[in-house]
Amino acid sequence: EMSQASFNAYANGLSAQGNTYLDIGMLWGARLSNPDGIWADLVNEAPANGGNVNRHIIYMTDGFQEASNSIYG
Repeated sequence: EMSQASFNAYANGLSAQGNTYLDIGMLWGARLSNPDGIWADLVNEAPANGGNVNRHIIYMTDGFQEASNSIYG
């Protein structure tokens, strides 16, 4: 658990280090949120509070496609 100030300090300290592979990031986001996908049991689990489920992908990137030969592709 983090305080708002601790989170802000952590988030503000992050910096892009290159090797952004946009395709794989979006693919894993889709895999993790797909109700028919490989984690369907978890994705389809009813919320504990009885509410409705909405799925969103927040795709954060530095905007530069910079794949590497030594990284999963």
